[in-house]
Amino acid sequence: MGAPLLKSLTSHSFRILLVENNAENADLARQRLSEVADYSIEVLQVTRLSDAITTLDKMTVDAAIVGLDLPDSSGIDTLRRLRDLRPDIAVVVIAGDATEDLCNMALREGALDFLNKSELGSRLVTRTIVHALERLKAQKRQSQIEALLSVNPEAVVVIDQDGMVKLANDAALKLFGKDHAELLDKDFGLPVMVGKVSEVQFLCCGVSHTAVMRVVDCEWEGKPAFLASIRDTTEERQLAEQLRKAQKMEAIGLLAGGIAHDFNNLLLVMVIYAEIVFNGLDPGDRRRADVQEILDAVERAQALTEQLLAFARHQPIEPRIVDLNEVVNGVHNLLRRTLPANIDIQAVNQQGLWPVTVDPRRAEQVLMNLAVNARDAMPSGGKFTVVVENTALAEPTAQLPVGDYVSIRVSDDGAGILPEDISRIFDPFYTTKDVGKGTGLGLATCYGIIRQSNGDITVQSEAGIGTTFTIMLPRTRETVAVVMKSTVLTGPRVRGTETIVVVEDEPAVLRSTSRILRDAGYTVVEAVNGVDAREVIARQTKVDLVLTDVIMPKMGGTQLAEHLVVDFPQLKILFMTGYANDPSLTASTERHVLFKPFQSLDLLGKIREVLSTAEVAVKPIEALSA
Repeated sequence: MGAPLLKSLTSHSFRILLVENNAENADLARQRLSEVADYSIEVLQVTRLSDAITTLDKMTVDAAIVGLDLPDSSGIDTLRRLRDLRPDIAVVVIAGDATEDLCNMALREGALDFLNKSELGSRLVTRTIVHALERLKAQKRQSQIEALLSVNPEAVVVIDQDGMVKLANDAALKLFGKDHAELLDKDFGLPVMVGKVSEVQFLCCGVSHTAVMRVVDCEWEGKPAFLASIRDTTEERQLAEQLRKAQKMEAIGLLAGGIAHDFNNLLLVMVIYAEIVFNGLDPGDRRRADVQEILDAVERAQALTEQLLAFARHQPIEPRIVDLNEVVNGVHNLLRRTLPANIDIQAVNQQGLWPVTVDPRRAEQVLMNLAVNARDAMPSGGKFTVVVENTALAEPTAQLPVGDYVSIRVSDDGAGILPEDISRIFDPFYTTKDVGKGTGLGLATCYGIIRQSNGDITVQSEAGIGTTFTIMLPRTRETVAVVMKSTVLTGPRVRGTETIVVVEDEPAVLRSTSRILRDAGYTVVEAVNGVDAREVIARQTKVDLVLTDVIMPKMGGTQLAEHLVVDFPQLKILFMTGYANDPSLTASTERHVLFKPFQSLDLLGKIREVLSTAEVAVKPIEALSA
């Protein structure tokens, strides 16, 4: 039945069923129908309601002219029975006595128009039929549009020229969080710009949403209207913003890590030469106090670089499998001695907490940094709460895949963070505190430590209400903790006579490191990169240890080690680096690593430690990505 109907709407060809038992009236109606211009009308005539029902069952009919005085039916019941059978056809009612009440009743029952039998010979019949057919075309077209829009996954709304909603599909109801009664014949409330793609914002269930809307002209119920197609971009924008922030943080992290690495080289040179000057002065020399001030300043600078490296995720860590309840409980006791008495501290733990792999000292540092922030946000006191619980992440985020996590929610009811500060809250050196009251590295450090532990940290805050930081750390199913050992010997065996090849591309670091070793009795051979080192080692009759930087031009320390495994498998290697993000350095007990900047005793003690170990063939290691 659908195909012939579509054809009739486009070809202006209609089939009309005439239900009238009076032959004279029927002839008049047929004659007038034949005079309808621009329409091809086929008339089927029956005299009984039962015959009409049979005809409607067998073939497609577009409209019906129905008399209410039939042999087997009379009155308005005739119309009802036809409408029940075929609610989609246009019906014009004819009656011998067309009272106003009867006419109104017929219209309420679905008739498009009403004619008195005395009017069948007039041209009113033509106008009535044409009007009914046009309304039929409009209704069919509107029904098709409604059917099409109802299955459209994108929200579609029809708005009249007064801005009132005339149609909303299911997707639109879901988008705006309303039912038909709340939306239809109500003001649309959004700007309508025909022919343009615009971004609009609206509230749904109290939550702000952003959408893209396209508007075109259309016709609705015979009047000009607008058809708006709306696509919710809220989640898309949130994901894009998360990705943008992640990329920004990654870029800042690379920059911070590079700066800290170069700065550590400078600090290393300062420390070594300051120590040389300090040790060369007599105990009573007043200049020793001046040099000590230099060493103290270098130590403070080193603390800053450690925070930068934490943000850049290059800080040395000692991860192991821990129960975060223990970490929180340990910090809880420390907080009671650190935070003022007007701050109420609460810790909520969950029994059966999943284990995670994290450096517990760094995790404590994160919680302490957040506690200091909360303290500053609550100068008059308040509540500081830490909640630890198992969390199953059902949807991936910009930073985390779906899976099991242990979450730590750290909340305060302090001043909160302004919306314009939220997006930059983890940036290094960004602070909302007064000048001199913060370095802007506390939250940056937290971010770096958590990301280095394969987790994520997010913040939610409302000015005047409070702030909540949420830390997510992935659940681990391992049973053996991975611990980085970095023992430094400071006993009497800090001197030696062995031959050491020092490989370092930074001239000042190379000179200062070599001087420490020579002053301690070692024979030192210098090289500026891995290629140079291979040539130097090949010319030496004996080499006991190679002290090499990791990142160098031409050939780095790890690539050098790969070659030495083949050429000199028993040769011992000690890496020195300002980075710590490569698992090949931190996850193996066979890798010896000294992190910059180090003091003289650190270097000499580590040298003796490595030289004192049993001779073990150096296994290949992968190149650092740092």
